[in-house]
Amino acid sequence: MSILDPLKRVERLGKAKPKRHVNAADLLPEQRQYNRYNGSLTTPPCTEGVRWFVLQSPIDIPEVQIAAFQAIFKNNKRPVQSSNDREVLMNFSAN
Repeated sequence: MSILDPLKRVERLGKAKPKRHVNAADLLPEQRQYNRYNGSLTTPPCTEGVRWFVLQSPIDIPEVQIAAFQAIFKNNKRPVQSSNDREVLMNFSAN
């Protein structure tokens, strides 16, 4: 399954109305160990107060899918932020 498959089920941009149910768990790797840290939003003004969960096992995405994502979501980037002495917590028990 492509990470972008759910986007194909949107009838039109601006009106996100999936044609069928999308199970986000289908997009995750089998190994679901993660790291967690408190951070900020990914778009300016990069407001604090977001709890991030980052999978320890990377998900490979073909360049063609990245290009398709970038064509839909333009300016999807943020300025580099200070680490602000954040602690990264590791989880080893999730499956």
